Amino acid sequence: MTGCHDDSARVADVAHHALQSQAKQSEELARLSGEVVESSQQLVEHDAQARTEIVAAQRDLQAQQSDVSRQRDDLEHERRRVAAQRRSESLLAPILLTLGTAFLCLLPIGVAGYALYLSRSGVPEMADVGQILIEELVSETPKLLLAPPSPSVARLEPPTEQPSD
Repeated sequence: MTGCHDDSARVADVAHHALQSQAKQSEELARLSGEVVESSQQLVEHDAQARTEIVAAQRDLQAQQSDVSRQRDDLEHERRRVAAQRRSESLLAPILLTLGTAFLCLLPIGVAGYALYLSRSGVPEMADVGQILIEELVSETPKLLLAPPSPSVARLEPPTEQPSD
């Protein structure tokens, strides 16, 4: 009967060893399950934090885009204002130049007309003044009015430079 008793003890020992091994595995599994739960919670927390940061970054980006859009609109408005100002200035300059030139061209005619008017007026002193003005206007060497400048003195354009060799 010793053979049976040894087998029972051996079976009991194997069973006991198996139970201890299974208990260790259960403890290890419980510990690992705890770690998985803890890791999952950390993952969820980090994911929530990352989403919050992404939403904040998107808000900042939208605010920056809005600011850039507003600045672009302001710049376009300023560009149009300057273009309109330049357009009006560029139209005004030739008009004023033309009017000034016309005035200067008509001024001698006006003076001559005034001189004719004075020479035909009924007042003898004015007629004399008109006659003197007419003589000065048609004279080649006027005594009261300035003589026309010689071509060498009066130049509208600057002298041209001679190329140096």
